[in-house]
Amino acid sequence: MRRPATSITRLSVVRSMRHRATGPAALLAVIALGGCANEATSTNGLAAPAPVRLTLKSSAIHGNKLPALYTCDGRNTWPPLSWGPVPSNVEEMALFALAPEETKKGVAAIKVEWGLGGIKATVHALRAGEIPPGAFLMKGSTGHAGYSICPPRGITQRYSFGLFALPAGARAGAEFPGPALLRNLNEPTRGRAATAVGFLTVFYKRR
Repeated sequence: MRRPATSITRLSVVRSMRHRATGPAALLAVIALGGCANEATSTNGLAAPAPVRLTLKSSAIHGNKLPALYTCDGRNTWPPLSWGPVPSNVEEMALFALAPEETKKGVAAIKVEWGLGGIKATVHALRAGEIPPGAFLMKGSTGHAGYSICPPRGITQRYSFGLFALPAGARAGAEFPGPALLRNLNEPTRGRAATAVGFLTVFYKRR
């Protein structure tokens, strides 16, 4: 018998990403290394397997430069994205646009520029700006539910589009903020971690 879906929104209260070193620091390392991650510790103290690696790519991105079309200097919508097969137990996925940043206190953090939740496992590609049936925009770090890549002028900023497979039976509610969902998906010690991940890292510099 299939297990009833577990709403991500019913998980325990999420503390601020910027004041917790383990989750965000691990994700920053993943982004910096292009998606490489080590095994994590599970709730029983044993090494939990690293998430399955997915290949995330875009037909509009050649090399590692994000075209201006997909920033505030252009249409300011996400580029076309595609990925290959996902594990058979994956039911739902989420996409993010992430940017590493440093707080005023010098603490490493991750800014969620864009989040798209509720993506069915049968979906393997999105056209530019497409929201597939059943999916929804999530609020980012600024509290806005939308996409905007708009770094300060003259600064080359790194961004990572990240695809995360939710644990089997879990669902993300439309009211759940993107940063909170991202943190939960990086919590192997609580059994919430993503079971598969894929990253596409790009750079953009505004003139």
